Amino acid sequence: MNQEKYVATGLRLVKCLGDHFQRVFLKVLFNGFSEKKRLQWLEWTCHALYPETRWMKLDRWMEGMFRGDMSRSPSKVASMSINYFKMKSRMYPFLVKMAQRIKNRVLMRQRRHPEEYASQENEWQG
Repeated sequence: MNQEKYVATGLRLVKCLGDHFQRVFLKVLFNGFSEKKRLQWLEWTCHALYPETRWMKLDRWMEGMFRGDMSRSPSKVASMSINYFKMKSRMYPFLVKMAQRIKNRVLMRQRRHPEEYASQENEWQG
């Protein structure tokens, strides 16, 4: 409980700073963490800033891209999603990670239920 008070106080102090010093604060803050931890913070921030429905829409879109063509790489789908959803390029590492998870999910589904995907292959050929 005491830590929550410290966080609230720190937030109030940072809000009082000008834009320039808020950026300086963030740079100093993130330089103190490893690359892995920074990516984790980016993921948390993205989930906090964007509504859940937008992520669900992006998830369905990426899954459709992989179901249509499994030869697409996660990085290619991530860059396509940046253009399609008009997102900032800073989101790219997070989107690549998200695309990797989705591609693995689609692959596992194909392995568990090959009969569902066999009918789709016939439709594409005919």
